[in-house]
Amino acid sequence: MKKRYWILASLLAVLGLVGLILMFLLFHLKRNQDIDLPDFSDLAPTRQPIPDEVNAYPLLLEASEVYVEDEQERWAAYYKGGEQDPVPLYPLIESNQVAFSKVRESTPLSGYWFTMEYSYDSLMPELSVWMNLGRLMMLDAERSRLEGRYDEAALRLIDLNQFGLKVGSDGAALHSQLAGIAISQLGIQQTGVMIRDPNCPVSALTRMEVSLREGERFLDGSAESLRSEFTMIKTMFEQLSQEAGSIEGVTGQPENPMQNVPLVWGYMYHPNRSLLLAAEYLRPFIRNTKEFPVPLPLDTQKDMWDDWNSLSPQEQAIRPNSMGMLALGITLPAVTRAIDRTAQAYASREATRLMIGLRLYEFKNGNLPETLEELVPAIFPELPLDPFSGLPFRYDRERALIWSVGPDRVDQGGSVLDRYGDAGTDADSVDQVFSLRKTFAELQEDAQKQNEKE
Repeated sequence: MKKRYWILASLLAVLGLVGLILMFLLFHLKRNQDIDLPDFSDLAPTRQPIPDEVNAYPLLLEASEVYVEDEQERWAAYYKGGEQDPVPLYPLIESNQVAFSKVRESTPLSGYWFTMEYSYDSLMPELSVWMNLGRLMMLDAERSRLEGRYDEAALRLIDLNQFGLKVGSDGAALHSQLAGIAISQLGIQQTGVMIRDPNCPVSALTRMEVSLREGERFLDGSAESLRSEFTMIKTMFEQLSQEAGSIEGVTGQPENPMQNVPLVWGYMYHPNRSLLLAAEYLRPFIRNTKEFPVPLPLDTQKDMWDDWNSLSPQEQAIRPNSMGMLALGITLPAVTRAIDRTAQAYASREATRLMIGLRLYEFKNGNLPETLEELVPAIFPELPLDPFSGLPFRYDRERALIWSVGPDRVDQGGSVLDRYGDAGTDADSVDQVFSLRKTFAELQEDAQKQNEKE
């Protein structure tokens, strides 16, 4: 009899314990549900439809339609270094003069507006064509330089610069902005070739410097692009809330069976809280677009992300809003890269202006200045600033180098190697370096030889 009572008491105790655990779990689940939808009106895109007569977009579409493709892909080999002689590509340049004229016709127009659905499936196919046109316009400028027509080469680079600005700053969408930056960087690269050419006249250099003064348009466009990106993120979370199958499409994770258990799913997925985190991440960059140094993406909510990234996948899975954090972890790094690319593009333009200023000083005085301050006020009313430091660019007269401290905000003395000490692209180097005498590849070769000696 006593044994039966003992068994019954044990069962009751176990049931009581299970009940307490269930009550605790229910309390924990209910306490960690989503918040009410916050006010995001300050993050709504501001761009509006514009009349066709001032809209550059239709003309750029026409440029895409008349673009003549290189069936042999010779230009791709040329830009990869496989074919150094540009002469075989000259017929391709001539075939695309109509497309070039459409681009030139579009850039003076005041607007750039296209209808787009704010989703990750709405990437514009024209962007790849425009990139190809940008490469050919760059090659057209190089042809003019090689033939000694420097002022004409400068005009072609101004066209290319304006093309990149139109797509990158007025498109008001992140993918358009990044494409515009890439097009503009082609012009910056070729401008560097002109600057290093000892025969390039003052007239061509001056024209190019004037055209580069509009770099702040990229910063203005960045704010509107980030608003558009927030709208895309908002749409993504709405889709995750409404369609079970969209989980796999956005996060790469299979459909979660907990989506059919509202209380549990409400614990795992907080769309409104996730949107608030995205908004808090983006607002500093939108508000401080033109303030230097640019905000550090890693500093925004740094403690929160450090805490989240320190957890194992199993620990992350049982945290509140695990699905929302997973989706943010996929989308926000792309925004971070875009923010850095925009600042790098601005730094490239300002540093290139400084290089032109140094060449103009050298033309007049026969040598380079001891410091950049000697360029003021004769050439610049004030020195351009490095967006990553908020201070003037670094300068080494002996090496004829200018550099920005780059996205890591650490001055490495003009290093052209990446953080591992290896050669990479100019976007990978720890400092953003610009030379009056050597190409980036030549600088890297010198740096690697020096490393081998040491």
